[in-house]
Amino acid sequence: MLLLGFSSSVYAQTVLHIEGARRTQPAFLARQLDALSLSASDAATTLQIDTAQIRLDAAGLVQLRQQLVNLPQIRDVSLTQRGDSLVAIVQEANSRMPLFGFGGVKGNVNALVGFSDQHLLGLGQQLSGYYQYNQGRHNYSVTYRNPNLRGSRWGLGLESRRYGAIEPVYFTDQAIDYDYLNQGVGATVSYRLRQREEVLVGVTAFRETFERLGAPDEAGIAPASVAHNKLLFKVGYQRDRRDWISERVDGTYQEVLAEAVLNRTEDPFAIAFYALSHYRLIGRRGNLASRLRLGLSTNRNSPFAPFTLDSQLNIRGSGNRIDRGTAQLVWNLEYRHRVYADRKGNLRAQVVAFSDFGSWRSPGGSLSELADRQVFQHFVGGGIRINSARAHNSVLRVDYGIDWRAPERRGIVVGFGQYF
Repeated sequence: MLLLGFSSSVYAQTVLHIEGARRTQPAFLARQLDALSLSASDAATTLQIDTAQIRLDAAGLVQLRQQLVNLPQIRDVSLTQRGDSLVAIVQEANSRMPLFGFGGVKGNVNALVGFSDQHLLGLGQQLSGYYQYNQGRHNYSVTYRNPNLRGSRWGLGLESRRYGAIEPVYFTDQAIDYDYLNQGVGATVSYRLRQREEVLVGVTAFRETFERLGAPDEAGIAPASVAHNKLLFKVGYQRDRRDWISERVDGTYQEVLAEAVLNRTEDPFAIAFYALSHYRLIGRRGNLASRLRLGLSTNRNSPFAPFTLDSQLNIRGSGNRIDRGTAQLVWNLEYRHRVYADRKGNLRAQVVAFSDFGSWRSPGGSLSELADRQVFQHFVGGGIRINSARAHNSVLRVDYGIDWRAPERRGIVVGFGQYF
């Protein structure tokens, strides 16, 4: 609820008092919103408003409230006048959440369980970890991120992970299964350019191995094993212009990422990636969402290509790491419609209809393959979303996808959070 009955004297004031926050430190809000800064007063919960960026009229206060609600750590905010001051009464979101996921097709099943805290110490620091079972392989990931080192615009992220799976590797006209393992540690440094916009650089050291499964390869084209110690260097850019309005989203999100992979036995390998997500409100209950993902890598004629076809990543219902390529074009389109909301607005349900489309360039192939109808993967389907207002993007997601051209190919994908 936003109270707009402010007198002209309040329009001129620049002090904002924070109330109701149990974990959130005012310093965190000042570091995330360009219009806010720590007050020179002794009050621990007082912030200063830059009136050059936020006008203290009705429209400006709506903007300020929306900026606060967009933070994953904030559930709701009421702005009101109290004496000569502006007061923000904050309802914090539950930032300590379980992580889980499940998906698969016949003979290809994966499951994930873990925990995440997105507001460690009340300063927006993020700590998460999970265990993943993937086709009999035991995997894990542990990540930590501090977005404001010593109160600055600089951030630091650390990660340790292990990922293993049975993956088909394609040699000419046959697929041979390999036991794949990727284990490594990495660090990322970020710098916030402005509100919800940042650049980052990072490095990851990892070991990647492929062990052939099954009978020996009679044709002699599939190596028994491949193992490399590698270094990955990356640089990226993220720009978030999404407004969160209960369970619906309006706006855009962009991400650009470039990577270079080095090892002693091969030439450097480069990868470039771009993603654009767009969200639009439809009426009072609907939400149209779309995501475009473009990827391009060094076109090495190797079966161990970087871009994969995967239910959890891009094409729902296809299975886990079904195919690989050196370029990808993926478009996900989804309509979400609210069908239920409880009286207090804490729990909402949506039904979803989606269309996932993608194409890949085979290793050593031509970019024209991205437009080849025989390469297209097109799955359609539906699902449900159970949304809790107690936490940001707290969504139980269940989707069922079917191949548009071969209905016998189908599968279920279960996860936490919206698909995109």
